[in-house]
Amino acid sequence: MRGSDARRAAIVIGLFVALFAVRFALESPTYTGGTFLLVLPTVLAALWFGVWGGLALAVAASVGFFLAEWGADDEELHTIVWATLVRLGALVLVAVLVARLFERQLAMARELDEAESVREALRPAALAPRPSLELAAHYLPAQQGVGGDFFLTAEGPRDSTVLLVGDVVGKGVAAARRAVYVRTSLVAFAPFEDDPARLLRLANAALIDRAGPSVDYVTAVCVVHRPADASLAWAIAGHPPPLRLEDGEPLSSEGAGQPLGLDAELVVDSATAAIAESGGVLLYTDGILDARDAAAERFGEERLRSLVASHGRESAVALVERLRAALAAYAPARDDDVCLLVARDLAPVGSGADR
Repeated sequence: MRGSDARRAAIVIGLFVALFAVRFALESPTYTGGTFLLVLPTVLAALWFGVWGGLALAVAASVGFFLAEWGADDEELHTIVWATLVRLGALVLVAVLVARLFERQLAMARELDEAESVREALRPAALAPRPSLELAAHYLPAQQGVGGDFFLTAEGPRDSTVLLVGDVVGKGVAAARRAVYVRTSLVAFAPFEDDPARLLRLANAALIDRAGPSVDYVTAVCVVHRPADASLAWAIAGHPPPLRLEDGEPLSSEGAGQPLGLDAELVVDSATAAIAESGGVLLYTDGILDARDAAAERFGEERLRSLVASHGRESAVALVERLRAALAAYAPARDDDVCLLVARDLAPVGSGADR
C-alpha cells in the first residue's frame, strides 16, 4: 500500500472507531441515529478507495452494530437483525452513490482534458507562412459539446500548399479523435503528394485502418495551391465546395465524392483551374450554413456567397473577421462548430501560367 493510501486508510479507520464509540456513548445501544454518524467515514472510504472500499466499511459498521446490540441489548434477535439490515442498506446506498458520482466526475474531467488537447491539435493557434499565399483561419466553437471540425495548411511538393477543412459527423471526444486521424495522416502525406484526391484517399485508408468503417464519417475538402503554374487543384469528399474570393461562387463540384471513413475504397476525383488575379478560396464547414437566427432561418449559402462577393478582395484576415462578425450577429448561439479558412494568391501578375 502506498504512503498516501495508508494515511487515508488510517483516517477512515480512526473516524470509524471514534464515531462508533461516540454512538454508544450518546445513549443506549439501540440509538438508531448512530447510523448517520458513520456516513462520513463511509463517504471518505468510497471517495478514496472506490465502491469496494465504501462497501467494506458499510459491512464492518453493520457487523459492529450487530455484535454490540446482540451483546448489550434485551431485544429479540430478529429485531436486531432487521435493524442491522436497515443500517447496512443505508450505508451501502451511500457508498455506491458516492463512488459512482466521483467516478463520473473523474471521467468527465479526463474527457475534458483530452478534448482540450484534441482541440489544440486540430486547430493550431497560428498558421505557418506559405509561398505566394496569404492565409487566415478561424474556429468558432458550438455552445455545447466537443465538435470535430478541423483545418490544415501544410507544405506540399514544389512549394505547393495543401489546404484542408473537414467535419466529423457527431460530437464528443470520439468524433474529435477521428478528425485527428485524418489530419495527422494528411500532415504526413502532404510533403510528397499534390493531388488532392490522392491525399484524401490516403487519409481515408489511414482512418479505416486506425478506426474502422463507421457511420461517424468525415466530410472534407482538400485544395492544393500550386504557385509554379498559378493553379488550384481540389477534391471534395461529401463537403460544401470552396467559394472563389473574386465572386463568391463555388468552385465546380467536379470531383465531388463520398465522405471519408465509410468504406475502404474512397471514390473521389480531382479538378484543376487557373487562379484569377488576386483570387483565392474560402474553405468552410457547414456550421455556418446551418446557423439559425431567432426565427429559425438558416444563414444559408446565398448569404455566405454574397458576403464573400462583397468583401472577397479584402485581406484574408479582414474577410475572416467580417464572416465571423456576421455570423455572431446573425446567430449568437450555435449548435455546431464553424471552421473558416481563407487562402489568397499573392503571386505577381504574369508569374506562372497565363491567367
